[in-house]
Amino acid sequence: MRTRPLRTSILAGLAGFAAGAGVAHADPIIAAQTTVAGIFDSYNVISFGDFGSSTQAYGDADSQGPMAIGGNAYINAFNVSPAVPNAPYGIVTGGNLSFANAAAYNSSGAQWAASYSGANINGNAFVGGSAILGPDQSLTTNCGTGFALSCAGGWSIEGNLTVNGTLTARDGAATGMVTANAGATSPINFANLQTTLEAASTALNVLPTGTVSGGNHAPLVLTGTSQFVNVFTVTAAQLALMSSLDVDIPAGSLAVVNVDDSAVSIAAVGFDCNDGPCTVAEAEAILFNMPNATALTLNEIGLAGSVLAPFANVTATNGNIEGSIAANAIVSAADYGTQGGFEYEWQPLDPIAEPGSLLILAGGLLSLAFWRRLRRRPVLA
Repeated sequence: MRTRPLRTSILAGLAGFAAGAGVAHADPIIAAQTTVAGIFDSYNVISFGDFGSSTQAYGDADSQGPMAIGGNAYINAFNVSPAVPNAPYGIVTGGNLSFANAAAYNSSGAQWAASYSGANINGNAFVGGSAILGPDQSLTTNCGTGFALSCAGGWSIEGNLTVNGTLTARDGAATGMVTANAGATSPINFANLQTTLEAASTALNVLPTGTVSGGNHAPLVLTGTSQFVNVFTVTAAQLALMSSLDVDIPAGSLAVVNVDDSAVSIAAVGFDCNDGPCTVAEAEAILFNMPNATALTLNEIGLAGSVLAPFANVTATNGNIEGSIAANAIVSAADYGTQGGFEYEWQPLDPIAEPGSLLILAGGLLSLAFWRRLRRRPVLA
């Protein structure tokens, strides 16, 4: 039939698009955003350095998605509950894991033993260094005094536990296989992951396409009209002085909010999308990019969107992020017993299809419909 060459070219074009052969991310910002979205689809929390510290464990919180910690992780009263079915790991550390063990203190400097109340990982755990799981009795001298409610520990890992170094475990169990001194290869190449996200952060920091208005003790409004990617540039001063942040972009598009400053603080403000509370879909379309930040403070907020701050040491307290985060290191300044921790509600960043690819797909579908119409017509001899 005369229509066969048309049909062949159409189907080949659609197959090429499905395989990603149509347009190979000609727009660098879309390529960078796609890279970040793919990584954030696998991890809720990424810290290239430590998570928590030896003097203040990260606790009274949870992560709804997998965690990738390149350094040491100090975790108490913390649940890791990957929301994605069959995630390979709930947590991977490049260094040591201190789990339901490290000390935590109240504002008076007294130890708060409720930090030993337990922790849970719902999934496999890989520890690149050594692991201490359960309460260290040498750290529990204040039991029964002040904020010390109990020194009874307790931890659980709902999966396999692989530890490359030594393992010390008390008052807990893993449901799967436990291997110490494993000498195994880490499932994450943290050096490559860090390099990739640093490069993506730099690539995303382009000239703005949207407008910024308001602020100065009033709502800061970000307005974009692109159906694909809306880029905004705001300063740390604008974020510090705003009463709230409202991101107004078309449904299905992405907002990249670039902040160039080295020190950034977002505290005690609300987040809206299109003049109302952000939905899950709207939060998944917002990325805060901080390519030059070395210090980031998040306090008393419910941040709608993901955060890419690969060089920043983050202090997060009394709030939550509705997205993923990647940073150099993350600690909590939570005052145990009086102030809550900072939680990570996994709402992975959506990738944005490249405009050229969408046009190819639309054109291919129209051509296929036209071919089907021709096929129904009789062919003249």
